[in-house]
Amino acid sequence: MNKRVQATFGFLAVGVLDILGRLPLGIAYAAGNALLPPYVPFRLRTRSKLRNLRPAVDPFVYYRLRLRLALLSVRSTSARQGNANIKIEEGGFFAGALSSGKPVLLLGWHQGPVELLHEIPARSASGRPFFVMTASAFAPALAEWMARKRQRGGVRVVRPGEANALRDWARDGGVLAIMVDQVPGEPEEWLALFGGTVKLPWPGRLIAWVSGKNPEVLAVSTRLEKDGIVFRYDTIPSRSVKETMKNLMEEALSRAPEQYNWSYPKARA
Repeated sequence: MNKRVQATFGFLAVGVLDILGRLPLGIAYAAGNALLPPYVPFRLRTRSKLRNLRPAVDPFVYYRLRLRLALLSVRSTSARQGNANIKIEEGGFFAGALSSGKPVLLLGWHQGPVELLHEIPARSASGRPFFVMTASAFAPALAEWMARKRQRGGVRVVRPGEANALRDWARDGGVLAIMVDQVPGEPEEWLALFGGTVKLPWPGRLIAWVSGKNPEVLAVSTRLEKDGIVFRYDTIPSRSVKETMKNLMEEALSRAPEQYNWSYPKARA
């Protein structure tokens, strides 16, 4: 895709997201759901991944839920979360990490309403500097839109390769939120789940560098349930980050595989 086409798609995407952020959730969902029948058959790679899962996931079930999750994330990014019922599990882990005085590292993955993975901790970070590492979007306009929306309330967006921001995080005892399965460029490592039947990109060198700053490490996750959204913290020993994340993600994907973003090109199943 050349730069001119990327720019065009980027501006179109920003316009659509702004409109979706203002529409009532039910109307936006109904409009998007009507477009799924002609859209889903063309998503061959994702449909193949869904068939290979055990148990397999129906593509239309998956895309209907992905649409709902995407709309929730857009509304959250647009500061229009609404009256969603959010239950926070093990919130004391985050409070304890903050009270330690050390830098805090939050590790999440693309399952559930993912914008909440940094928004909920940022609300209770007690004035600590808060950094969100984000990968570049497919178009600059979209990347800038996402960064601008995420930088509310003093949150600082960190792009790949911005070493100075990471040093600021370590020096100032800040909070850093990273999505472990969103790796720019060609993945250097893989996180093999379920005996290798599922492989997700893993930012090994980045995790090693930030772990060397002796942070308190927590996993953050979300899942959509019938009565609302569950947000959860889990502690991670700094010496076994990859193994602990493997166990947590296997449990989460077993519970709700249809809520993971299997459309991400680098996810293998």
